[in-house]
Amino acid sequence: IFWKNRVWERYMFVWKKIVTSGEQHRGSSEVKTVLKPKKSILFGIAVIVFLLVAFLMNSSFINPLSLIIQSTGRLTRGVYCNNKNSEITMNSKANERVKVPVFGEESIMNPKKFGTTENPVQSELKYGCDVKLASNICCYNRHYAEHYGYFMETEWIENVQKDAVTNYYDSVNGKRLFFAPIGRTFSEFLKESQSHGWPSFRDNEVDWDNVRILKDGECVSVDGTHLGHNIPDKFGNRYCINLVSIAGFPNQD
Repeated sequence: IFWKNRVWERYMFVWKKIVTSGEQHRGSSEVKTVLKPKKSILFGIAVIVFLLVAFLMNSSFINPLSLIIQSTGRLTRGVYCNNKNSEITMNSKANERVKVPVFGEESIMNPKKFGTTENPVQSELKYGCDVKLASNICCYNRHYAEHYGYFMETEWIENVQKDAVTNYYDSVNGKRLFFAPIGRTFSEFLKESQSHGWPSFRDNEVDWDNVRILKDGECVSVDGTHLGHNIPDKFGNRYCINLVSIAGFPNQD
């Protein structure tokens, strides 16, 4: 105990010498020491914090903004998102209480010829989407996503119909998966998608013949294409979808 106290006293003495400057004020019966933080130290700490936040916001490892935005809605659901390679992990028990029109079996995502799909991603995609990125996300992935706001960096906003419903097709086989906006304006659809960072669809904007929701919240096509995740908010189910997964050209068969 004696040595612990001595070490602690020495530590506090050194810390005060480094971080603070002391001024002694004589009171009525004792000497009081008023510790004032050095401005240079505080400024240095502020700079370090600023640089750290700036690094994290632009890092390929994690985007805190994605984490905050995607976590809104259900506090019982754990959601984690990276920038560049966004991972979304959901609380499966919480998701089992979510009612979706059509649940799917895990077997949909069993290994196939091209990851979880029988065919590769189309050789060319709409909106200038990156084919290699689409292949990685659609066929060889269960948890990761295009980075926050990716859809606004493509040609999507220039080419999407503003006054009519737009159909979105599977980037692998060209089946229709989503159609939006339904029951709202394009501006409302765009605003919600921008606020969350990914195209966000509601129950009535999903083609349930071709889309399934797994028990952990993963949103997939009936043919094994990874699409995104269901992350409900106070308004109901919200399907947070990768644009590269729904940028296919329609199947002509």
